[in-house]
Amino acid sequence: MMLEIVIIILMVLVLAALLYSELRSRHNLNEFKAMQQNDQALGMMQNQLEALRKQVNSQLGDMNRQLLDTTGQIGKRLDSASEMIGNVHKSLGKLGEASKQIYDIGKDISSPQS
Repeated sequence: MMLEIVIIILMVLVLAALLYSELRSRHNLNEFKAMQQNDQALGMMQNQLEALRKQVNSQLGDMNRQLLDTTGQIGKRLDSASEMIGNVHKSLGKLGEASKQIYDIGKDISSPQS
């Protein structure tokens, strides 16, 4: 009879150990699943960040091209304006010379001739 009680106690202990082992395995499995979900979420976030980075780089490239085009256009306009100012300056110089010649002719005409 004593042997039967010892066997029953051992069976209860083995059963308790198996139950503990099963519960611990389930707990570890749940933690593993949670970690996988976190890894998947992290992967999705990394993919979204990469897509956003590509979009920002593309937009920055577009803006850079537009700025270069605009800078080129401004440079051309400044060159044109500078050329025009040079032409006006030449014309004013010629006009000044013509005015001086007219003044000299008027002075000669108005001076008494002997």
